[in-house]
Parts: sequence; structure tokens; C-alpha cells
Amino acid sequence: MTTRFLKKVFAATVVLSMALSALPTKTFALSIAASLSAPSNVSVTGGAYTNDTTPTITWERPSGATWYEIMLDNGSWTSLSNVSTYTLSTLTDGWYTFSVRALNNSATSATASVTMEIDTVGPTVPAVSPSTATEDESTTISVGPFGESAPAWCDLYVNGTNVGDMTKTGTAFIREYTFTNTGSYTVYAKCTDGDNNTTSGTSRSITVGDGDVDGTFTVPAVSPATATEDESTTISVTPYGTLDAEACTLYVSGSSVGSMTESSGTFKKSYTFTNDGDYTVYAYCEDENGNWTKGSSRTVTVSEEDSNDDAPTVPRVSPSTATEDEEVTITVAPTSDEKVSWCDLYVNGSNVGDMDRNSDGTFEIDYTFTNDGSYTVYAVCTDASYDVTTGTSRTITVSNEDDNGTFTVPIVLPATATEDEATTISVTPYGTLDAEACKLYVEGSLIGSMTDYSGTFKKSYTFTNDGSYTAYAYCEDENGDWTRGSSRTIKVSNEDDNGTFTVPAVSPSTATEDESTTISVTPYGTLDAEACKLYVSGSLVGSMTDYSGTFKKSYTFTNDGSYTAYAYCEDENGDWTKGSSRTIKVTDKTTVATGSLIKTACSTKATATDPCKAVYFYGDDGKRHVFANESVYFNWYSDFDDVETVSSSFMASLTIGKNVTYRPGSVLVKFDSSSKVYAVEETRTLRHYESSSLVKSDYGADWKEVLVSVPDSLYSNYTIGNDIDSTSDFDRTEAYYSVSDINDLF
Repeated sequence: MTTRFLKKVFAATVVLSMALSALPTKTFALSIAASLSAPSNVSVTGGAYTNDTTPTITWERPSGATWYEIMLDNGSWTSLSNVSTYTLSTLTDGWYTFSVRALNNSATSATASVTMEIDTVGPTVPAVSPSTATEDESTTISVGPFGESAPAWCDLYVNGTNVGDMTKTGTAFIREYTFTNTGSYTVYAKCTDGDNNTTSGTSRSITVGDGDVDGTFTVPAVSPATATEDESTTISVTPYGTLDAEACTLYVSGSSVGSMTESSGTFKKSYTFTNDGDYTVYAYCEDENGNWTKGSSRTVTVSEEDSNDDAPTVPRVSPSTATEDEEVTITVAPTSDEKVSWCDLYVNGSNVGDMDRNSDGTFEIDYTFTNDGSYTVYAVCTDASYDVTTGTSRTITVSNEDDNGTFTVPIVLPATATEDEATTISVTPYGTLDAEACKLYVEGSLIGSMTDYSGTFKKSYTFTNDGSYTAYAYCEDENGDWTRGSSRTIKVSNEDDNGTFTVPAVSPSTATEDESTTISVTPYGTLDAEACKLYVSGSLVGSMTDYSGTFKKSYTFTNDGSYTAYAYCEDENGDWTKGSSRTIKVTDKTTVATGSLIKTACSTKATATDPCKAVYFYGDDGKRHVFANESVYFNWYSDFDDVETVSSSFMASLTIGKNVTYRPGSVLVKFDSSSKVYAVEETRTLRHYESSSLVKSDYGADWKEVLVSVPDSLYSNYTIGNDIDSTSDFDRTEAYYSVSDINDLF
């Protein structure tokens, strides 16, 4: 402000000098008594920069003056009496030049002027930071106000009370403050600029937590998910965790609708939705430590109370039992606010026909199950508005009409076999019913029919590999019903198994995320190992390479945590053996160097706005610095090839530092709400070009190709330096090489 004031005083002096030099020569020929000096010391009460829209102008009267004339800007002259002060009428914001001259009956003096600015607009004051704090611990609260006139001081307000002055640090203002209780506080700054204009900043809700929380507390989504307009609905929530819930408040569409009442840990409140539609509803609950937690949101769909477009309600069909080859009447009783026109019956997913509508609104159909067993049966009904509902399924158990005996299929024999040798597998069903036929299944696949040898059914089968196999028989009794027998695990050994072969657990037991780890295993025994494959978390990750009997493979774990790994190895007989499992503990990657680009890993379901997509500059100051947008990022980098992925815990351990700004000398900058064009200089400084010709002298006729528009919200990222008023006042190349990397910005 001092600089601007001196410039304006200088301007006023120039005006006065020019006015004096413009006087006609004959003026100086007047006698001393007839000549007049110009009024001196013309000034604005309160300074040349004022927020007074009716400023008072004063001057010192020269000897011999009997009256005065004044003029505002280039208006007309107005006569005044022999006074030395004048108060202007209400002015709007802007620049004005006030001129005054002295007169008597013989002469008119030179004109004296003063230039002033009327400024009633206060600074822009954003929300304070941070948004969270811990009770009884000092928190540094900061704000970055900005405006045409630099903010001179700020006061901090907590819940409407001024808690003291904030200290100016660079372009920001800070104050240490201690919240003595947990909860939510409304905090904002009120800042005053050099023209004495004051602005109350945007409020920030700071959530203050208990520093000694020693338990868990979760607030799930409320219930129910549906309601009817103009009907009272009981909305409930049951918080859970190691901490008890003390109180809950219900919110509907972001507004509190009142406290909820507790009943055995469940909090409830009756609420009536007056209109149909979708509403966002959640509970805000307090735990025993006094901390409040916002619950998950629930979208409650509210339907019209007199809606006639609801689909019918279709219950389960009846009955739940039937007898094979006997006709059974299957019924269903749908309900609706209008007539149900028809229903179809589905058996095991197939439509078996239309159901007949009875006078009482029920529907029925006669159906015959040709085999015993369990069937999934349901009705699909349509009302007069063509709204369709698939009914609840019913399992109908169908028994055999002549089931008057017992029939059991035991497990097959034998329990062991040898690979590549034929094995006779047999089963002997028993009970009061005779067996008519049996089929053999191995590993769930039908092998073929078994031959009856006086009630024992047999089939020859050859296992081509050793290992464990599941086998069972499926047999038909004299009533024509099929029964699945119990499963047998048959252990098949190698015909030339004449040695030992053991695959131990792999090594090592620890690794670091995002770093290649060599995993190895050394099988041992009298048989040699021919090959090994590596499995991680049950999935094959590739073959291992043999190094003199030790098999190795490099593998990179992309996230920290615990992983199960094992090797699957083949011996010289061609038999494969699964090795013992090893739990490998993978720790966070914390060795990334400063000066790196970092981000967290993304899941396959991550959207474009997921926080994992954000790339930060990891500075030498140990902080992560935000790129405000892609324009700033690509001002420094041409691609994302050098971005390193770090763990979420490591990223969270880094505090956020100053934003990355444009490289000095690389671009021209303007703000969205202003037409001023700035050059970028080192230490994040912007310098305004006083004319477009100066811009062209530094950046050429195509200077607009490198002009970027910056949101007003990022104004505080920069410092405003001196204007550029000559071609030698700024060197673009020198500015560009004034920094070697982003670290030089901070």
C-alpha cells in the first residue's frame, strides 16, 4: 500500500507542476498583490485510499484568495466560498481526481489536485484449515485471505466468539487454539484489509475428537429402505462396536429431524414423509467417549399412499408336498390394490401354464409331477396395469407313490489303487427294495454302468495318475427311483513309487510391497525334483527356475499384508507334490526417495475421481504437494512414467504442503475474474505486465498460446510482486532457469 500511495502522491505533484507550466505568460506580469498561489497540501481525510464514500478534501488557503472553485475528474468547475475543506457526495468504488483552484477579483491560481481510490470491498476469506482437531491439544488454525488490497489483520471466531488475533505468516494468518471438548465447532476468520474493509470468511465445521479413544464405534445405515407418504414410519439404527452409543439424532435430506429414542441399544424415531420420492436418511450418533459419528446414508424410497401402480404381492404357492404321477392342485392367493388379471405357474424355472382365476381372487392349476424329488415352484402374476411380480418360491417335496421300503447305497470299494493298473470298483446296495442298476462316477463324471454280480455291482477302472479321487455309485431301486451313494476317497499310488520326495515351505517369510522378492524352495528326498511352480494366495504365478536343486522365482507384492505361498513340484517319476504353505508378511514400502511422484494403488473398481488417482510431489521437506490440475502437472512432466505407488498408510503419514505452481518463465498467468496478465517469477511470484506490448516483447506475438487461466481459489498460492514496466524489467530465460526442480518452489 505504501508503494501505491507514493505513486499517487507523485502523480498529484506532476499534475500540479503541469498546471503551473500551462499558465499564460501574462499571468507573471501581474503585480504581486494581484497574483495567487495555488492551494497547497491538498489531501484526503483518512488517506488517498479510503472506504469512506463521502470523503472530505482539505487544503491550505493561499494569501489573497477570496473564493475557490473545485472540479471532480473532468467535470465542470463549482464555486465555493473562502473555505479550505469540502465533503464530496456519495461515490462508488473506483479512482477519482479532485482539483481545486483559488480566485480573487484579479486572478485565478494554478490548479492543485489529489488522486484517490474509493474501496469498500473487503478481502476474500476462504474457510480455515484444518477440518479436524483433538480435544485438549493445541491446533494451528490457518486461513489464506486475498484481495486487491492486502489483508492487514484477521481475528479468529469459534462458535461466534472472537478468540483473538491471528498472526500473519507470509500470505496466511495462523493462530494456535485448544478445543477443550469433543464435538463439532463452527470456525471462521474475519479479516480486514488496508482500506479498513472487513469480511467474515466462509465457516468451517471442525470436528474435535477424543485423543484417548480406545474402542470401535460404527453407525450403520438406518432401516427401513421404503415408506409411504403421509404415513408414520419408524426409522431405526443399531450402532455397534466396543463403545456404547449414548445418543442418536436422525437426519433426513441433510436436516436434523430430532433425537432418536433408545430401546435396548436400538435407536428409533417416528417420521412422516409428506411427499413421495427418494430421500437420503442417516443417523448421527454419540459414543460413550462423547464423540459423534455420522452413519452410512440410506436412500428411503417413499411411495404414494394412494398409488394404483403398485405391482401385486405374490406369496408362496400351496401345497408343499405331492406324490409322483398323481395330479395335485397348486394354488396361490395374490393381493393388489387393483385386480390381478392372470398368473402363470413355474416349475424349476419353466412356465408350465396359465392358472385359473377363482371368484375369491385365488388362482389354481392342476399339475402332475412325474418323478419324486424336490421342485422349486412359484407363480408370476400380472395386474390390470400390467405390473408383474414374481412370487416367493416354494420347495415342493414329491414322494414316490409306492415308496414302501428302504434302499441304501453305501460307499464303493476299494479305498486304494495303483496308477495305470485296472481296479475293480464295487458297491452292494441294501434294504427291503432290490437294486435294479448302478452307475459309477469318478470326480463327478459318469464312467459307465456297473455289472450286477448277485447284488454286488462292479466296474473295472484304470486311474492314469496317482493322487486322491472321489468315487461313488448311483443306483436305481425296484420302484425306479435313483439314489446317490456315499462318496469314497480312493488313494492312487504311483506304480514305481520307490523313493521319498518332500517339498518344504518356500522362503523368505517377509517381503516389502512393490519390491521384487526372490521366492525359493529346495525339495529333498531320494527322488530328484524335475520342476516347480509357485502359487501365491492359491493362484499360480508361474514356473520356478532350477538353480542346482533350489527352485527360484521373482515376485512383487503390490500391497502390504499377509499372503499364503507354496511350491508345487514334480519328482523324477512324474508325480506332483504340493509343498507346505508359508505365510509371507509384506510390509509397507517406505523407501521412496524425496523428489519422487507418488500415488496409492487403485482397485479394479476405482472410478476416475477416486483419491487413489491423485498424484503428489514428495518434496525434500517431507511433505506431499498437490498439483492443482493437469495443466500444472504437465507444465513439469510429459507423462506419468515415473510415478511410484506407495501404501495408503505411508501416504497418510505425509502432511500436505504448499501446492505445486507453474514453472517460472514457462507460462503467462491470469485469474478467472480478472484480465490482468502476469509473468511467473521464482518463489511463486506473479508480476503484472503494464501493457500488452511488454508481453509481446518477452513472449512474442503468439503470447496467448502460453496464457493459462487460474481459478480465483488458487490466488493464495502466489505472491504478487512489482509490475513489469519496461522491456528490461523481466528476463524470461533467467526466470526459467532460476529453479532446477519443484523443490525450489517451497
